[in-house]
Amino acid sequence: NLSGKAQANVGSALAGSTLTAPVAVSALAVPTCGAPTLINPFNCQLVGAHVLIKWANSGKYALSASDLADDDGDGVPNLPQATLASMESAWSFNANVLNMQAPSSRIPVLLNHPFANAGASLPRTWLTAAQIWLPGTYTVSYASPHELFHQFQWSYMTAATNIPSLVSLATLQTTN
Repeated sequence: NLSGKAQANVGSALAGSTLTAPVAVSALAVPTCGAPTLINPFNCQLVGAHVLIKWANSGKYALSASDLADDDGDGVPNLPQATLASMESAWSFNANVLNMQAPSSRIPVLLNHPFANAGASLPRTWLTAAQIWLPGTYTVSYASPHELFHQFQWSYMTAATNIPSLVSLATLQTTN
């Protein structure tokens, strides 16, 4: 639980933040798609300043037709665009308003990942890069900033404390 002073500080930070109004996706953010492969079915990507949104546009892990729709006609599918905007806004809030230590590299975010359940935020270890897995259906305004916040938390951990995360990941993969 937060103390009264801490709650007031968070409340005032939220009041002046851009968290409730996601940042616009840069006009330079254009999705690119290659051919899906067995090893990499997430064949499309949208590059942001801090996150890399990856998804499949066909095959077993493809996003739904409504998520792949481009309602505003800008060439970027709805769900990847909304996820990128939400996560870039959350990154700005975490780093600039909460003054948290930011992750050291761009974070890949895989949409409709088969092991995501409600969402997963994996730390960088000596074996793997940090990444976020989101399920096929999620609330963009909650799930994406929530999982990104865990990436900020991971940056405070030492390599030794990441070992339980690897055990949790192994458990997660064997239960799905």
